[in-house]
Amino acid sequence: MSRPGITYQEVANAAIQLQGQNENPTVDRVREILETGSKSTIARHLKEWKSKTGHIAGSEGISQELVSIVKGLWERLKTEADQKITQHQHETNRIIDEARQAFIQEQKRNSDLQAQIRQSEEQLHQEKHLSATLHQSLEEEKRSIAKLAERNHQLSQQRTDQKSEIERLHKLLAHVQANLEHYQTSIQKLREEQAISAEKQKAAYDHENSYLKQEIASIMELKNHLQNNADQLQIKLKLLNDQNNALIAEKNLYFQQLQEKIIHQTVLQNQCDQLDKSCVDHQRTIAEKNGIIIELEKELAVLTDQLRNAKKSFQDAQDTIRILRDEKLYLTQEKAHVEGQFKQLQTTL
Repeated sequence: MSRPGITYQEVANAAIQLQGQNENPTVDRVREILETGSKSTIARHLKEWKSKTGHIAGSEGISQELVSIVKGLWERLKTEADQKITQHQHETNRIIDEARQAFIQEQKRNSDLQAQIRQSEEQLHQEKHLSATLHQSLEEEKRSIAKLAERNHQLSQQRTDQKSEIERLHKLLAHVQANLEHYQTSIQKLREEQAISAEKQKAAYDHENSYLKQEIASIMELKNHLQNNADQLQIKLKLLNDQNNALIAEKNLYFQQLQEKIIHQTVLQNQCDQLDKSCVDHQRTIAEKNGIIIELEKELAVLTDQLRNAKKSFQDAQDTIRILRDEKLYLTQEKAHVEGQFKQLQTTL
């Protein structure tokens, strides 16, 4: 089946398009637009079109000028609108993509900060729990130290009492030794006084001597007993001194541990303060990022309004083009009507 040839309307449309571009409609240019058709057919239709439109090469008729203005205006408006819409669409898409990427990054950064804040809060909770435990242990240590101090006071009181008892026993021993010396002095005097009457007082002397020997034996026995008691008290005193020294060493060890725990608690408190400060800084950073996100959302809203206005302008341009097309069709019909009347007048004349 053979391909149908080009029609008159196709050639006329191509010629009108060339006029709108301020170009002279020729056979070659019309064929470039149509991309088909023989030159003889195009020349025939183009000649017919020129005769109908009153086209004369090099002339500037009113109908041609009006058609050229309308067509050029339509083409220019369409091209400018397409360029502006394309440019604005690209710019809007780029800004929206950048805003979306920034928003995603801010959301990710916000999530990371929230995770860090939760981790810091958990660590802070653990540190506070540890601090409370240490504080409770410190209170228990204080109570234990108070008990040890009370026990030390009791031991010191016992030691004082034992020292008083030892001093009393020493005084008693000194009194016994003084009595012994007094008895020895008395015996010596008695011997001197009774040297002359030794015979008479021998029995009494022997009796007195026996009594004194027994008394001396009792005193020596008492002295030995007191010495043994003094030795035992010395041993107890030494044992109490050792216990007291051990308690003092234990007390110093407790105080040292207490100082270390106080230092550790101070370090933990400083770490808690630093964590609180870091948490406040993170919250301030999050607030700033939220402000930036709000500004980006405002800019996105403005860009959306601009895009909406651009679409509206494009729609208005399309409406204008549609009105111009209607006016063109009306003018074409009016022109055809005027040409028909003109031909009738020519026929009448």
